[in-house]
Amino acid sequence: ICGLPLKQLLLDANQLMEVQDEFARLTSLTTLSLTNNAIRKIADAVPRGLTLLESLFLQRNEMLTLPDSLTLVYRLHTLDVSFNHLYTLPHDMGRLTGLVRLRLAYNDLELSSMTLDGLVLLEELL
Repeated sequence: ICGLPLKQLLLDANQLMEVQDEFARLTSLTTLSLTNNAIRKIADAVPRGLTLLESLFLQRNEMLTLPDSLTLVYRLHTLDVSFNHLYTLPHDMGRLTGLVRLRLAYNDLELSSMTLDGLVLLEELL
């Protein structure tokens, strides 16, 4: 599938454990949904290749952290990482200036450690 010009990829409930480097070759993606898997890790190269991505759905996985390179996906307007085990966010989250929806519910985040400065378009924070 990596050679196809896919716009949307929905791989929900597939028992995936890792998002490997190959996903970075899906450069046409605007929507990626990987909900309800067992994902623990997203390779750092993946967000670097998904420059057109607008919506990323990662809820109901096993992630502890997100790759720092996620902050390079400047077109991202919806990010749902609810129902994981996140204890921290990338420190440059403010780079995602187009982010409108950010869903963080049911994680292990401490509000005092969250840096959301720069998210000027943010309308929904759950």
